[in-house]
Amino acid sequence: MTILIHIGPPKSGTSAIQKWLLSHVEMLRKFGIYYPEHPIDPNGVSSGNVLSIFTRSNEGKLEYSETKKEKLLLDFHKSGCSTLLLSSEFFFLHPEILADAFPSAKFIAYLRYPVEVIESSYNQGVKRHGEVKKLGVPVKPKSFQLKTLERKIKKIGKERFILRPYNDACYTNGTLLGDFSDILKLPVSEFPIDSHHVRVNTSYSIDALEFKRWFNQFPLGELQGALDRFLQSYSAGKEAYSLIPVKVFELYKEEYLNTLKDFCQKYDVYNSDLFIEKCNHLEQKKFRKQQLSDNDFKSLLNDFLQSADSFQILIYYKMVNEWSSNGQLKAPERIKILKRSIPIKIKLKQWLKKNITNGKRTLGLN
Repeated sequence: MTILIHIGPPKSGTSAIQKWLLSHVEMLRKFGIYYPEHPIDPNGVSSGNVLSIFTRSNEGKLEYSETKKEKLLLDFHKSGCSTLLLSSEFFFLHPEILADAFPSAKFIAYLRYPVEVIESSYNQGVKRHGEVKKLGVPVKPKSFQLKTLERKIKKIGKERFILRPYNDACYTNGTLLGDFSDILKLPVSEFPIDSHHVRVNTSYSIDALEFKRWFNQFPLGELQGALDRFLQSYSAGKEAYSLIPVKVFELYKEEYLNTLKDFCQKYDVYNSDLFIEKCNHLEQKKFRKQQLSDNDFKSLLNDFLQSADSFQILIYYKMVNEWSSNGQLKAPERIKILKRSIPIKIKLKQWLKKNITNGKRTLGLN
């Protein structure tokens, strides 16, 4: 019995890998690999197999479940497969628990150049986690992922880790999915990998990023998903960019290169020499300031509102009933842009609905 646990870490193609695995569950079983199915959102993003092992407390905290582990192993044995494969970025912070639960398991992790992780993680913070501040870069570069991974390796043992570069030039079979299939020892001739696979959970363009960052100062509720789906689609094919000032980028690049070299010397990282060489020749994308003009904001807002009438109703309702009490708005003039952008028919419909409801209350009909 072989147990492989893919732990990410975040921003290293986990969503793409999981979407690919889910779309080939039956094919994987033909090759003796059992990958438990799990939910996936409309953007192709999920938390992976975390709830196959953990439960969530009422406070939202993840807690290891021996009962779930036993059920997972039972389902695995029933499948007749020889390899159990699990994947979740949440495992990145809890591999010690999994190492104890599965003493023979090996952990798969992809290493991404830390300077790229900074910007990708910030973009994700704006997209999904309500970040409202501009990107702040500390004076002293910090490599959270590599330092965290090193602590986990020291506790669990480096012989239990499969470490691969997250870099197009370093992948076996030419792509991330091809590289992952190589880890699984899948025959590419019988298990072809699409070299033009669609990227999952792509970053926002600079204007989409600033648009969403302004909205993040409000409680978005169900508007969060609508904005995310629209902005991710809007960002497809837009110009790549960097938010880190050029001089700072060069300082960070040198510091992180030394950190990466040190890590690769200590641990068995696949294709590490080529990885370091590619990171050393990495060129910064075009630097862009974090700003969005009111005209560009209005243009993007109109595109969003025209994509569905339900978004017009949702924004107007929230603006009138939930957002008006916010007394410390950033760029408050955009509230006026919002109001002017909502069609009069939507305003009238909501006004009538509100007054009819109030009238019924006055008459005691509710």
